[in-house]
Amino acid sequence: LGSLFSCYCSAQVTQAIWDGYLQQADPFFIYFLMLIILVNAKDVILAQESDKEEMIKFLETSPANLDLEDIEDLFSLAQYYCSKTPASFRKDNHSLFGSSLLGLKDDDTDLSQALCLAVSVSEILQANQQQEGVRFFVVDCRPAEQYNAGHLSTAFHLDSDLMLQNPSEFAQSVKSLLEAQKQSIESGSVAGGEHLCFMGSGREEEDMYMNMVLAHFLQKNKEYVSIAKGGFMALQQHLADINVEGPENGYGHWIASTSGSRSSINSSVDGDSPNGSSDGKGVKSLVNKMTVALKTKSVNVKEKVISFIENTSTPVDRHVSSSDRVGKPYRGVKPVFSIGDEEEYDTGTVE
Repeated sequence: LGSLFSCYCSAQVTQAIWDGYLQQADPFFIYFLMLIILVNAKDVILAQESDKEEMIKFLETSPANLDLEDIEDLFSLAQYYCSKTPASFRKDNHSLFGSSLLGLKDDDTDLSQALCLAVSVSEILQANQQQEGVRFFVVDCRPAEQYNAGHLSTAFHLDSDLMLQNPSEFAQSVKSLLEAQKQSIESGSVAGGEHLCFMGSGREEEDMYMNMVLAHFLQKNKEYVSIAKGGFMALQQHLADINVEGPENGYGHWIASTSGSRSSINSSVDGDSPNGSSDGKGVKSLVNKMTVALKTKSVNVKEKVISFIENTSTPVDRHVSSSDRVGKPYRGVKPVFSIGDEEEYDTGTVE
């Protein structure tokens, strides 16, 4: 990184890389170039049984294998992965290129300890109002009573408590989640997105359960997994900040409630979306489906295209406490952004 590949590449290859890199006018692009080189060496790395020092040396010298004719493909693939990466990656890690106000305000960020990429709630709301770029399918992992009291109108509910309380029901709910994601993408709904973005409450102890769900998806090699930074509390605060005139000024477009009457939910999504588009119809359709599923206890999840868990289960004692060390059980989890031809995600069992 410090020499921009010049230490190991030939002069011709180095010049070609520098020429393309400078034309990008994007400092972060170097990370995507390194990512492609790493992906290319993946099979060799996994097949080797070398010690740590030998592996580091191999990775350092891997750019030496680049030829001049490889540069075009290298940049094309790097641009592809760049387009699939949320903008929060750039904003939160701007300090990698020197001191800046953007980098200094999140001084507690440690990428080496992150379970997955954290995405700001502002990016989540903005992304699903555009047709191109990264889009998110939001999964609300809070307890049922919190979700019913208020949630992002496009969010799918997956109660993280089920992973311990009822593994078989959790597995069925995950299948429904993936089916709902597929349907929303195919229909062009504003709720649709390739990126699964998990949202907790924003309270550390409650979100420990969500971390278990995240680890489950990562272990199953699910692509594009992220987490909403600050959880639902951050979402409420952001909406309060941008709606300075109060909740009446567009707040209802984003927050829905399934604990009230059916008409109160519909009224929160009727009319135009916040950016003036007609996408509110897609939100309304999705929320109505969720409402029916949540209110009908006798729903058979196998017969529904989009089905949700019953929200009438009684609470049980939690197995995780605030004194537990966060993140420790997931240190061995595979990388978040799964690249290459991974095996298909299997939700049949919960390990």
